[in-house]
Amino acid sequence: MKHFYESLKCVYGPTTSGTSPLLGADGSLITKKNEILERWAEHFDSVLNRPSDINDEAIQRLPQVPINHALDTPPTEEEVVIATRQMLTGKAPGSDAITAEVFKSGGRYLILKQTELFQELWQSETLPQDFKDATIVHIYKRKGNKQSCDNH
Repeated sequence: MKHFYESLKCVYGPTTSGTSPLLGADGSLITKKNEILERWAEHFDSVLNRPSDINDEAIQRLPQVPINHALDTPPTEEEVVIATRQMLTGKAPGSDAITAEVFKSGGRYLILKQTELFQELWQSETLPQDFKDATIVHIYKRKGNKQSCDNH
């Protein structure tokens, strides 16, 4: 068995661990892990937080529609049931490690507890930080320099 794994390592190469070097915004090579993480944060901040290109005059010219007050009602149990049915199965779970299958097989009690939670959040007009947090994963496009953030 030992020779089998050694053979695989020869064919596929050693497994890489750690963080790959990355090019800084100025083109310099970054090798320290904390600096690489800071560079990724800087890159995603610049990509995801761009100023709006929408012209304010164009917005003012849009026709105004009446406010739909029906949208200002707390979520109902039926809406939670519908949303749960629409969840896709067979997908990777989020950071909470709960799959859609768990919600779909949770039954009436889970639906009631979810409805209570959503209604409480609606009334308090707040969301827990866990609901706001996201995990961003960079995936190399296999084109261009792997050390450039723009190729991920």
